[in-house]
Amino acid sequence: MIEGLFFIFLFQLVGTALTALFGLPVPGPVIGMALLLIWLALRFKTPASLDNLCDIFLRYLPLLFVPAAVGVLNYKDILIESGLSLFIILILSTLAALLAASISFIWVARHLCPPIGDEQRKLEPVKKGVE
Repeated sequence: MIEGLFFIFLFQLVGTALTALFGLPVPGPVIGMALLLIWLALRFKTPASLDNLCDIFLRYLPLLFVPAAVGVLNYKDILIESGLSLFIILILSTLAALLAASISFIWVARHLCPPIGDEQRKLEPVKKGVE
């Protein structure tokens, strides 16, 4: 577990250093997580210590949503005044995101996966016999 925390903090430190060094407008932890993603993708295997740490973090992930829910309750007056318009905007933006994701998926599937011709779809009969 200590080694897994080391990996996460190391990449966060590198990301923060890159942000400070180059004056990037992106937060250091975000750059660090992107670098960690690239490192894991190039390595093709997650270290066991990092895998165990992620399992522990995922077990307690719902606790991270409690502060956000409490923060929303601080704006109770705005929610009451603009509740209907916020609800409509939430529904429309969700539908727009689903539509964009669907269109993107269909476009990528058509361009990266060539269609299978009829001659490939038919299964050739298995010829049994002694040669």
